[in-house]
Amino acid sequence: MKQYVVKGNGEFRTIVEVLQKDRRGYTVKMKKERSWGYKEEVCTMSEKLFDSCIRTGYLSALHVEKVVRSA
Repeated sequence: MKQYVVKGNGEFRTIVEVLQKDRRGYTVKMKKERSWGYKEEVCTMSEKLFDSCIRTGYLSALHVEKVVRSA
C-alpha cells in the first residue's frame, strides 16, 4: 500500500505504511529509524486523525520507485 514520511522528526526518519483501511480507520506500520537500526510497530489510526495528518502536511507521500529486473 501507500507509504508516508513523518515531517520534522529530527535526523532519523519515520515511515508510515498503510496496511489496511476498515470501519475503525487505518491500520498502519510505523518504521522508525534509530541509531542502532529500525523499530517497527503496528497501530490503528482513526480516519479523522489520518486525514488531518495528510491535510496539515505532518505526513507526506513517499515516492518509491519500483525496480524492474529482467531475466
